[in-house]
Amino acid sequence: MPALGLGTTIGLTAAGIALLVLVRRERGSAPLAGLWRASGAGLAGCVSAAAVGSVLAVVVRVSGFFPNVAVSLLVSGVVTGVFLLVVVTLDGGDARAAITRLRSPRIPARQ
Repeated sequence: MPALGLGTTIGLTAAGIALLVLVRRERGSAPLAGLWRASGAGLAGCVSAAAVGSVLAVVVRVSGFFPNVAVSLLVSGVVTGVFLLVVVTLDGGDARAAITRLRSPRIPARQ
């Protein structure tokens, strides 16, 4: 199973790099202007969320199937919240723009 995870990681990384190269070639550097800021914010959010989630998973000890499911759901929610909080704090403009676009009502154009 670790080989499958490693293969997926390598494949997705190669595909992401190829996509960045193609975007730069076709559209120039403007679409990639905030790449390092967004990458840094995502990495900081990931590290912070992983640390908080790991601590929470170690601190909350339960036994049994359903209590473990509940702890897993709790940790997942906390990790998601910490990640979003860090990313919005560090790269709020892009995150707010994405959230606004997702939340805006889709009104069909009149014809």
